[in-house]
Amino acid sequence: VYKRQENGRAVFTGVVLGAAVIGSWTFWQSRKEAAAIAASDSFSRTMIAINSSDTATAANLADELQSDQPDSLYSSYANFAAARADVENNDLESAAKRLKWVADNAPQEDVK
Repeated sequence: VYKRQENGRAVFTGVVLGAAVIGSWTFWQSRKEAAAIAASDSFSRTMIAINSSDTATAANLADELQSDQPDSLYSSYANFAAARADVENNDLESAAKRLKWVADNAPQEDVK
């Protein structure tokens, strides 16, 4: 009787731990996916603002993306686009700051 009780506890503990691991993994994947979707949306809005010549909005959106998701490629790409708009508006200091940020923070070496 004692052995059966001991095995029952081990099985129960294993099931609970397994469920916790699976639940945590699912939560983490959902969170990662939501962050990627948000970054993509912010990047799209940045590009729409640039294409509409609304450089102030584009700069704000690129800055938001930079602070909210600095490890995202979208953040680097948004800063590249905002830097291009800065150059077109002869704001070379702002463009240089954006390009330096990308060089220092881009998550992939080939983007730096």
